Amino acid sequence: MKKIKNFPLQKIYAALGIVTIIFVFGIVSPLYGAVFSLKGETVNLIIGFPPGSSDDFGMRQLAPYLEKHLPGKPTIIVVNKPGAGGIKAANSFYQTTKGNGKTIGMFTGVVLKVALKDKSVRFDINKMHLLGIQPTNQVTLLHKNTGVMTAADLLSVKEPLIVGTSSKRAAPFTANVSFFDMLGIPHKDLTGYRGQGEILQAMRTKELTVAPLAWTRYMAMRESIIKEGIMTPIWQRGYLQGDGSIKPEPALGVPTQHEIIEKYKPEAVGTPLYRAMTTFVGLFAVGRSFWLPPKTDPEIIKVWQRAISDTYSDTGYREMIKKQTKMDVVFHNAEDGQKLMGSVLDSFNDPAVRKVIDQIMGQ
Repeated sequence: MKKIKNFPLQKIYAALGIVTIIFVFGIVSPLYGAVFSLKGETVNLIIGFPPGSSDDFGMRQLAPYLEKHLPGKPTIIVVNKPGAGGIKAANSFYQTTKGNGKTIGMFTGVVLKVALKDKSVRFDINKMHLLGIQPTNQVTLLHKNTGVMTAADLLSVKEPLIVGTSSKRAAPFTANVSFFDMLGIPHKDLTGYRGQGEILQAMRTKELTVAPLAWTRYMAMRESIIKEGIMTPIWQRGYLQGDGSIKPEPALGVPTQHEIIEKYKPEAVGTPLYRAMTTFVGLFAVGRSFWLPPKTDPEIIKVWQRAISDTYSDTGYREMIKKQTKMDVVFHNAEDGQKLMGSVLDSFNDPAVRKVIDQIMGQ
């Protein structure tokens, strides 16, 4: 029998001490040579939209739950850096944020400008570190004067629908216009609207007849919209899946635009216009993306990825969202989110799809 050598007690105690520190406070980062803990720290969560926006509201709801899942349970504050549809915040984040794990970014709407190689983009998305993605969704409402009360009524539209948007390069506009063009629905496009609040007001004054609303905002306003009797929800974007299919949100109570095309215009399925519409809907699937800046230590990245995933799985958080919106939380971890984002960006490189995209955006 092989004799077991004595092992010094001080080494055992030292080893146990290290394990205890790692377990209680966080992980050891090879880069910093110390335990990564955010105890007593303030973490900045950067977003690209102003106070009162749906992003702002959503992240302020998320913050206290995220605090619980980070080592040391830090305080998280939401920092608003609005401008250029979120690009201003993403540029600043990329150029100035240190990779010490004390600042993360949540950016909405930047993927479209990355895909278009927009000159306003001053960051390399491939050098940042994705932590996870919360897909977004939208419901499109039509004014009662259009006579459209159901998806089937869309086939009878003769007068142009009046569509309002911030610009013809905005995802809500491109997603709807590709849909209208497949169904042969005439439309008149007006630009310069600053957000969904202005669009809703323009619907009430009959200046517009089409209004896309964020899915959470719609659910919060649904009862008042029904009572008002001016607008009717007709379709939703749905959630693009990794296999290319579109999954509807049941709580919204309306079909996806893909389901409408497949039912009433099946010959359009698979065409460049249909694939372009899928690309536009895909932009919502990679809507709220969480990031760490370049040169962040890999172990810190893992801690944050785990914390974001655990937060979106948190029973308390999910129950709170379900109570408020009647919807379940949808989330993609970093690995799945990276694949989904890659597929959306790659779709812009399809020459036939890109031609349609350029036509819709008026380039």
